Amino acid sequence: MSTTRYHAHANYRGAHRRAPGQTLAQELYGEIFSFLGQRELYACALVCRGWLNEAERRLWRYPVLRGRRSCDSFFNALRTSSSSAFIRGLRLIFANDRDGVQDTLLKIPHQLEYITSLSIKGLSCVRIDATVASALGTLSKLQSLELLNCVVPDGDVLDCLLLYLPCLTRLRLDALAMKRDPKYAPNPATRGKKLRIRTLVVGMPRSCSIDWVFDWLMAHECRPAQFEITNIHSDLFHFLGAYLRFMGNALEEFKILPTFFCGLGPHPGFDVAIQMGLSQNLGLHTLSIHCDPSNAKWVPELLETAVECPLSKIIFTMTLPKEDTFYGHVCVPWSKTCQMLKTYWRGQTVVFAHRPMVDEVMYHNAHMFLRDGRREFNRYFADLRRYKPMEVINLPRIDLTEEFSED
Repeated sequence: MSTTRYHAHANYRGAHRRAPGQTLAQELYGEIFSFLGQRELYACALVCRGWLNEAERRLWRYPVLRGRRSCDSFFNALRTSSSSAFIRGLRLIFANDRDGVQDTLLKIPHQLEYITSLSIKGLSCVRIDATVASALGTLSKLQSLELLNCVVPDGDVLDCLLLYLPCLTRLRLDALAMKRDPKYAPNPATRGKKLRIRTLVVGMPRSCSIDWVFDWLMAHECRPAQFEITNIHSDLFHFLGAYLRFMGNALEEFKILPTFFCGLGPHPGFDVAIQMGLSQNLGLHTLSIHCDPSNAKWVPELLETAVECPLSKIIFTMTLPKEDTFYGHVCVPWSKTCQMLKTYWRGQTVVFAHRPMVDEVMYHNAHMFLRDGRREFNRYFADLRRYKPMEVINLPRIDLTEEFSED
């Protein structure tokens, strides 16, 4: 959150007006404001004093800091403000490793020792050394940690950072890389120490780092109940299959978003690698598949490997184009998918979710996608609705502009 922008809102003369709709209960204001994003909260802060106070609490709760200047202004403001009591989480976005990363991360344990959520993202690689890992490892209340596009020197740094957070329940490792040795060797001092988390999200566009990440997770017996894998190339699925076998019946929810080269579909070993894992996950009750509707040949193959799992809900998430989606050669895998759903999961709920894109200038092809995908889902899958419970929904819009906006 930009401190300069916040003070501009606080001093605005609209902050002294009376609140519109004063007959609403204060609890309703809190409920309504909980659905607003950062931009909307800035606008609400201009309306009146009552809305300013409510927006202030929300804006300080989960601030987003982009770059050295934003971070310095934020931590300087904390020294003279009591608003640190409102802060529950922090999201940091750095342009590169020279963008004040180390200094900023070392300030967190001293000024925000009770935060419950922390996200560290680099637009290019951001290095986390042993000093930073030791400092962040003292955040005793931290429940959610995200490391996006970060580099650690070795596995010992990851041990120091993650194995000593007593309240950690959610972990996201996206494009995490090891600088020195891509092969993980357990440290005797931390051997046998378990990483007990409920939710794990792994994103692996870097093929060179995926093996040591799964080795590290298995070495510390990380068996989450909710597991999501994104941007993993199909020729690397043998690593994923081994980890799925390791989790066994502890896995309850599995989300998958694979990446295939040039629309050629999955690697020949794709179905074998997944089947070796899912066939042994007999506790799996929710399967979420993120896919491209025009490149879904792998979807029925994946469903076939999950026949033995006691699934109660299957979710298909996609972004639908304005052109006819489920026609021509595209309808072949979806016809097979519908037949499998009718045969093996007659009583289970199926959800088709559309993820629209915001039509911004930077999205040169955003106008090609639907804003509302429910009509298209209902039209093509009308026959499926007669056989089983089916839901069609629209998810929140994808807006990447917030990732790259400046202070």
